Amino acid sequence: MILREERQTREHATAANIKLLHEYEILRSRLEECSVSFLIEEENKLVLNASIPSDAIDMLSTSDDRIGLLLAEAQILAQDVETTVAGGNLDGEYSCTTVDELRKQLADVYVDNAKLRKQMNSVIRYALQTASRSKDNEEENPSTKTALTKSLDG
Repeated sequence: MILREERQTREHATAANIKLLHEYEILRSRLEECSVSFLIEEENKLVLNASIPSDAIDMLSTSDDRIGLLLAEAQILAQDVETTVAGGNLDGEYSCTTVDELRKQLADVYVDNAKLRKQMNSVIRYALQTASRSKDNEEENPSTKTALTKSLDG
């Protein structure tokens, strides 16, 4: 009787772990789809591979929105993991096992990864907006720049 209960408990835990891993694999795959791919590396520099910076900014906004939704899903999944870890068995006796800790760490790593991607998007967006403003200022004041350049050269 006790052996059967232990076996059922192990089978239940194994099934729960397999389900959790599958759910995180789906979330990870969906997070990968949120990656922006308009930056390429050339000679240790990141170069914009988009025709218009505003298109790149729109892509970043879309990516952020999708990452935000995935973060919400991951946080719900993480809460489920924490509930499982804290829930214990029917007798109220539960010791946090290595597997439970690994499940919690997996949830934390995913959430941290998604947050870092959003932060990177924010940095890239800021750089694009700054570059766009600089370019607009140069286009608005070309004669001033030319006159200033001439006076400095002369």
